[in-house]
Amino acid sequence: MQFNLGAPAALPAPAQLPSAGFFADRTRDLAALRRLAERPPEAGAPLIVVVSGTGGVGKTTLALRWLHQVRASYPDGQLFIDLRGFSGQRPMRPAEPLEQLLRALGVDAVAVEADADEQAPLFRTLTTGRRLIIMLDNAVSAAQVRPLLPGPGPALVVVTTRHRLTGLAMDGARFLDIAPLDDEGAVELLDRLLGDGRVAGEHEQAVALVALCGRLPLA
Repeated sequence: MQFNLGAPAALPAPAQLPSAGFFADRTRDLAALRRLAERPPEAGAPLIVVVSGTGGVGKTTLALRWLHQVRASYPDGQLFIDLRGFSGQRPMRPAEPLEQLLRALGVDAVAVEADADEQAPLFRTLTTGRRLIIMLDNAVSAAQVRPLLPGPGPALVVVTTRHRLTGLAMDGARFLDIAPLDDEGAVELLDRLLGDGRVAGEHEQAVALVALCGRLPLA
């Protein structure tokens, strides 16, 4: 006796982008990201944007804010990986994020090879021609990122890093380096964090506080 169990259920499109959280200022940086995305990449290549800046400057928040604004244009889903480049832990080796990415795209964990040399071509095959967002957070080097780039097609890849990763220029990447917030933006963020109107009543003290923090959002 034979049983027809039918085709396996289709997985929903991955939606892995975290919330951007508190956000202030950065109007010019958002506009710069939009301008970078307006120029089409080389024929058939994914669009790669590298957002760099010092630790705590708000790279991840900025990238997430932008990606949430454009995600409707990428109906095949959003993938997110923290590569742990500057977390105090060992940075991820390519096989680790590749395994996570492949599972998110529906590859059975048992079928995923442990070797990045085999995983990377499979990842490129599965992402070819798909309108995906792939965010690679806290990258430490171009060598760490390159195996995680998708196959040809309209995918958008955003990399955040403390280094500029100029080696990714060979892959067609565009670059945006961001600076600390200005006084106005830093005070606005502080006001949102406190949320009780104290900043309006103690403006000079607020300006002094954000200056002591180097106008870095994380601080």
